[in-house]
Amino acid sequence: DQAIEAHRQWKVKLRKAIAEHDTLDSDAICRDDRCPLGQWIHGPGGARWGARPTFVELLNKHAEFHQTAGAVARQINAGQFTQAEALISAGSAFSRVSTDVTTLLTRAKRGL
Repeated sequence: DQAIEAHRQWKVKLRKAIAEHDTLDSDAICRDDRCPLGQWIHGPGGARWGARPTFVELLNKHAEFHQTAGAVARQINAGQFTQAEALISAGSAFSRVSTDVTTLLTRAKRGL
């Protein structure tokens, strides 16, 4: 549940950065092994469930999520706030991959 909420909060963080014209560490955001879920995926979760198809799908979607969030952060850092907002809007790649990660986490909770 914490991982699901943490990934939902990324949209809030990105929107706040857009509104406040903040600078974000886009390179760190792109790293899928930095957040608690990523540390679990690349550590004990991977060791235990790494060969299961649902886990592999989660691994890939989680990495895609961070790449997509990092792309938004790069737009914010470049002062392209309208473009950044479009990148996180409904129907965007960010929105789709965020939903995919949440769905996979919900499935994983029921048992990999």
